[in-house]
Amino acid sequence: MLTYDQGSHSAIIHLDIQDELDPEQPWQSLESILTVWIEMILRQKVVALSDEVGSERFEYYEQGMIKIPGPDRDPLTGVRRLTDNTQPWTIVPWTAQDLEETLNIWAAAVEMIEEKMQLGDAERTDGLLDAATLDAAKIPDGFAREFLTQARRPRFNFIAPGLRVPLREEFVRQPFIELTPEEDAIPPILLFRNDQTAQTEGIWWFGEFTHKYNHLSTDAPECPCGLYFSLCVRTSGYPQEDGCNIVLPFEFENGFAKKSDGTPVERTCDLLQAGKNPYHEDHPAPLRAFLETVRENVESGHWTVDEHGVAGGLDVWKQADTEEHWDKYFQPLGPGGFW
Repeated sequence: MLTYDQGSHSAIIHLDIQDELDPEQPWQSLESILTVWIEMILRQKVVALSDEVGSERFEYYEQGMIKIPGPDRDPLTGVRRLTDNTQPWTIVPWTAQDLEETLNIWAAAVEMIEEKMQLGDAERTDGLLDAATLDAAKIPDGFAREFLTQARRPRFNFIAPGLRVPLREEFVRQPFIELTPEEDAIPPILLFRNDQTAQTEGIWWFGEFTHKYNHLSTDAPECPCGLYFSLCVRTSGYPQEDGCNIVLPFEFENGFAKKSDGTPVERTCDLLQAGKNPYHEDHPAPLRAFLETVRENVESGHWTVDEHGVAGGLDVWKQADTEEHWDKYFQPLGPGGFW
């Protein structure tokens, strides 16, 4: 529910049926919260569905009754109902605008890097990976599959410090694709790989696996570092198929690395994340927030390029925990931006 403070003219989204408020939930102006939700409706992240969508009705006759199923998807938006507890509203795991904007930022980042490498115009527009590779990796239909087939393959190896553009032989070796905790869940998908590894114990979405199946905690004690599409449960309160986490082999201990809510980044997978989200349920940062960080750092010259793409290893990301450079690894939340 939306809670409004008449004295301060500020508000919070209160996501609990209890009256006790979360002291860590940041208060915002009412206008900011309403603007974000209007933006979500305009991009069809939030859709109001007819009662008929995803439901059944019965017609009774003297001889008995007939079950008449409603449409599986909304005829206007193509959205299907994922959960019944928020009628008539449903939050969509990804939208056409999410994909379009992510592809545009990807193209801008790739072109910026290739320009810095003094490469000419690209003649080929092949996707990052073909359908056969995605099938071999067991990537389900959804945002990740659409992005990987439509995003242009760059003419370099590293999209960010220490993070490799996916190759077929590496991509099919997905560490979590078989560990789906729920029927409507998409497991984490490793997008940009590094050869170093990190302990799975501190990674939030691996905790989802161990909570469901305790024996998995010993089956996968570590995983490759890199950028992952995050675990997405499509029937959760705020599903986000374009969400991502960068998993690094070190923690941030100096207190300078910040989440979007201003709290310190501490865990190996929390960089570029929101922290407490003031607009709706917590969820991972969208992929376009990571790509915008890439584009900004390459364009400014803070990150350098060489013949392999963006130069430097994963240690470059330690700059996020310094007083001089923390703001280069920070994405704010709010109207007109990421939320």
